[in-house]
Amino acid sequence: MIDFSAYDLLIPEDDDRLADLDLGELEAVCDAIRNWCGWHVAPEVTETLTLDQIGHRVLTLPSLHVTEVAAVTDADGRAITDFEWRDIGQLKRRNGWPVGYRAVKVTLTHGFATVPPEIVSVAIHMLEERADAADHAGNIKTAQLDGAAITYDSTATALMRDLDTYSHAIGRYRL
Repeated sequence: MIDFSAYDLLIPEDDDRLADLDLGELEAVCDAIRNWCGWHVAPEVTETLTLDQIGHRVLTLPSLHVTEVAAVTDADGRAITDFEWRDIGQLKRRNGWPVGYRAVKVTLTHGFATVPPEIVSVAIHMLEERADAADHAGNIKTAQLDGAAITYDSTATALMRDLDTYSHAIGRYRL
């Protein structure tokens, strides 16, 4: 699991759309979305990433929205300047990149300045589903005595959807 604790929540706690929802789940929902996407998505941050590389001409960054590449160095700290970059998180170098673990360091600014509305909608929907599932969690559908089998109403589990269910809405933000 990726640690996103250094980043702000994807939805501010004072957002009006959260008025009737339990905010205890908000951090878990935001982390789940970020983990599914494979990167922090928002806000825009400047950081240095240390990357492994196997020597190809294209170095793929763990980001889909790069706004600046400030510096690139090899493992020994030597500057690399003969590259091109794309905002979708790719750096291209004609002669390839240094090979090895932790071979390239990239200082970049990336992430969206504001959280994309599709992600906000999914997060709110997930919070609503979690609240609905909690309301139905205690419903017993069948019970047996000697076999000790209890079956719960499937409504609760049906409401807890996998994030792949939302891929049509937020798939474009997934690495």
